[in-house]
Amino acid sequence: MTDKKIDSFNDKELLFNVFRFLSFIQDREASKQLLDDQVYYLVTFPVIDFTRYLGLNERSHYQRNKILEIL
Repeated sequence: MTDKKIDSFNDKELLFNVFRFLSFIQDREASKQLLDDQVYYLVTFPVIDFTRYLGLNERSHYQRNKILEIL
C-alpha cells in the first residue's frame, strides 16, 4: 500500500468539498437503482439548495461557478 499525501491546495480543497457534499446529501431522499447487479442510489436536488446549505450568495456568478465545479 502506498501513502498518498495531500499537499496541494487544490487537493485539500477537493477533499474538503467532497466532505461538504457528503454532509449535504446524507439526509436527502434517495431512490435505489440496480444496474448489472450493482446497487446505486440516485439523489436529486435543486442546486440552489446546495448553495444555500453552504451559505453562499446565490446571485453571485463566481459562487455559482464554484458550486458547479464541486458538483
